[in-house]
Amino acid sequence: MFGVANQLLATLALFIGTIFILKHSKKWRYGLITFIPAIFMFFTTFVAGIDNILHNYLPKHSLQGNINASLSIIMLVLVIIIFFESMRKSVSLLRQEKQSTDQGKRR
Repeated sequence: MFGVANQLLATLALFIGTIFILKHSKKWRYGLITFIPAIFMFFTTFVAGIDNILHNYLPKHSLQGNINASLSIIMLVLVIIIFFESMRKSVSLLRQEKQSTDQGKRR
């Protein structure tokens, strides 16, 4: 469970870095430096977390296995929420940048 938590924390840091870059950079391409690894880490860690729950924790049929499975599910749900919020914020920042670029071309 520690490995999944550690990798999910790194994924969140990359998503936050992507938002920061999109806010403070003039070119959206710079955000890809952190966005692509964040997406890769999100999906691989999420799949590993699900695999861990289904094949390691739940088959034990013990209190410790159930607690680990529950905590892992909570972490995965929270990361999904942050993932979609990061995507929403990224899209809104890119739309703002596009609108400001379009207005600059009209002048």
